[in-house]
Amino acid sequence: MSINVQRLLHRYRQILTVGGLGVLLAVLIVDTRWISHPISTAVLMLSIFALRTVPVRLSKYSYLTQSAVPTLVGAVCVGPAPVVAGLWVGVAGADVFGLHKQPQAGLINANQRWCG
Repeated sequence: MSINVQRLLHRYRQILTVGGLGVLLAVLIVDTRWISHPISTAVLMLSIFALRTVPVRLSKYSYLTQSAVPTLVGAVCVGPAPVVAGLWVGVAGADVFGLHKQPQAGLINANQRWCG
């Protein structure tokens, strides 16, 4: 049995992109607390952006971000929808604008971060 790794990775990327955006939209449509708490959502977006942009370097190829701290605080204080919106925008924005990754990689990371 032979596995085509390139095809497998391509399918995985497609599933993360389409599936992640679909679930994100479903969460934001069903739970509209992110609209009624715009300041909390904006603070979550900015704090996740800032903490993901400045990681703690562990070695040449590994690093640690503290984006879990505002995620946990937001989950306890304002609920899941503002946290989902904050995670998606914060991670995508930090990857593309702060860490200068390719836009497609930033979107995949944003979809993967809050889904899994």
